[in-house]
Amino acid sequence: MHNIIWHDHIKNTGPMMLRNLREPPPFCYSFAKNYQAINYVRLDPSGVAKDVLLQSIKDNISKGFPCMFGFTVYNSIQQSSSTGKIPYPCEGEKIDGGHAVMAVRYDDKMSIKNEMCDKETTGALVIRNSWDTEWGQCLAGETRISLLDGREVSIEELALEMKPVWIYSYDTKESKVVPALAFPKYSGYRKDLVRVTLDSGDSIVCTSDHLWLKRDGSYKPAIDLSEGDSLMPLHRTNHHGYEKFYSNKHRNTCITTHWMIVHDLDKRLFQIYTLPAVKTTVVR
Repeated sequence: MHNIIWHDHIKNTGPMMLRNLREPPPFCYSFAKNYQAINYVRLDPSGVAKDVLLQSIKDNISKGFPCMFGFTVYNSIQQSSSTGKIPYPCEGEKIDGGHAVMAVRYDDKMSIKNEMCDKETTGALVIRNSWDTEWGQCLAGETRISLLDGREVSIEELALEMKPVWIYSYDTKESKVVPALAFPKYSGYRKDLVRVTLDSGDSIVCTSDHLWLKRDGSYKPAIDLSEGDSLMPLHRTNHHGYEKFYSNKHRNTCITTHWMIVHDLDKRLFQIYTLPAVKTTVVR
């Protein structure tokens, strides 16, 4: 088994210098408490066959359950610095250490060659990683991001601010727009860039493997997009001073942005900040 590594860090395609990152504010730690793992199931008990284990991992991933695992790191991992693809190790390779990651997808048709012994294998796990900064499914720094405060700011500017920002996101299970906290940063350089041109005439530069959310809730790599593919839209408008956005879940309906934020975050924020025996008033 071999793996193709990817992560969600945002990058700039120009020659920029990485700056020291600050520790996230206390709010982020408090907010993260709502997403703690409360239980886990081991997929590899003693004696389980490798093919049975792999199928179990794929079954769980297909049902939306991520799988965490550790693996031995061989020196051929250096090949991933430009492609993000980790090859199956050759016989006699030097061990560089170990690493732990999370598998979120799989690709039975992905082929990866180990340049050290010219051996190619097929089949890969797609994993989230926070180790290297030289690759990733990314957007160009010039890409403008719609923020929940009404602004549209380029990723490059957001990365320089070095602050978390609230953005529009999409819950594929609930089929609705939701607020999300993002941490824009530079994550390296890639040569395999493509330009995606929309029917509005606007275009976005991204890496060839950047996943685009389609109108039907599925994802498709940029390199595989074709004319006529319907991407998930974000149509915003201003009505009497209030920002609204088009709802894909409720067709022909525009939802007020601040209502969406309050409705989605209220229950989580109350869990964090409401103290016992204290009456809390929320002013909207």
